[in-house]
Amino acid sequence: MLALVFAVACGRQVTPSPNLTGSLAGTVQIKYRAAAAFDFTQFNYWVVFNTSGQGGEPYAPALTQGNYKNFSYAFVAGAISGGAGTVQPILFQFYFIPATGQVHFQQFNVNPATTTLEPNTNGQGTEFTLIFARSQLALPPPTAPSPSPSAAGTSTPTPVPTPTPTGGGTSAPTPVSSPTVAAQSTWYVNLFTTSSNNVVLDALGLGPTDQSFTAGTFNVNSPVDIVFNQPAELNPPPNPAAQLSGVEIINTP
Repeated sequence: MLALVFAVACGRQVTPSPNLTGSLAGTVQIKYRAAAAFDFTQFNYWVVFNTSGQGGEPYAPALTQGNYKNFSYAFVAGAISGGAGTVQPILFQFYFIPATGQVHFQQFNVNPATTTLEPNTNGQGTEFTLIFARSQLALPPPTAPSPSPSAAGTSTPTPVPTPTPTGGGTSAPTPVSSPTVAAQSTWYVNLFTTSSNNVVLDALGLGPTDQSFTAGTFNVNSPVDIVFNQPAELNPPPNPAAQLSGVEIINTP
């Protein structure tokens, strides 16, 4: 079981650039599809990216295990971000700290001018569309958290929590104008559904333990329109609102 106790002490507010108004250049669209109408009060819907250009797809077991292998960023919408009344995604950045050998994270509240989530783009409640400027996923990693002194005068490294968003936050770094260098032109995307406390219920491919899905790979410098339909699963989530039916990924250079 995945126990996600989010202690977002380093949450921050991001106001990225450029503005999406009037142009989709420099954006990615994710059309997230479920087997039944979304339930943003019971479930969380994850869009996870690896923007490093190496390592391959991010898989759900890395979320369950808390090692976040191949995780660079994740947009999450649902119970975690306010439920049905809000349906506003929250962005997490994952980054490796060599001194601790662990992956840490920080939280961003997205700017509606550069990230939009349309909760019902097919009129049936089973597809939402996330549109965001790629430059948002090019933030420099923050400085490693400082150790907290103990009562005995020794230091204890800051633990790595699993992210749970909270309100507020401070200013974030300004994204760079170009989202990648040449070596990072290949991005990897995967989708997960989780319970309200982030137990993984489904993932693209063959479900929450799948590590074979490869269709979410694209080059950010090329026009891309990828459609992936979820294959039949042996043990799909009992609630179809948590069951993935597929994804469309549209990249506009």
